[in-house]
Amino acid sequence: MADWRVELHEEDEGDEDEAARILREKETLGAYLSVFETEAGQKVLADLRECYHDVESFSENPYQTAFKEGQRHVYLALIDTLARAEQEIRSG
Repeated sequence: MADWRVELHEEDEGDEDEAARILREKETLGAYLSVFETEAGQKVLADLRECYHDVESFSENPYQTAFKEGQRHVYLALIDTLARAEQEIRSG
C-alpha cells in the first residue's frame, strides 16, 4: 500500500533536510504506537476492524461505494502505518 502521507507532503518537503524528515517520520511512527498500543487504543482498533476491515463496500449507489471504500482505505492506511512503526522499532 502506498504511503498516503508521502503523497500529501511531497511538495512541501523540497527544502527539508533528509535527516530531519527521517527524524520526523520516526517520531510520528512512535506516536502511532504510543496511542494504539494502549488498552484504549486496542479497543479502538478492534472497533475499526469490525466496522471497516471485512465489510462489503459495494452499494447500488456508486457514491456510497466510493464513500465506503474511502473509509476502508483510512483504516487500511492506519494498519499499514502501525505495521511500519513496529518494523521500524525492531530494525532500530
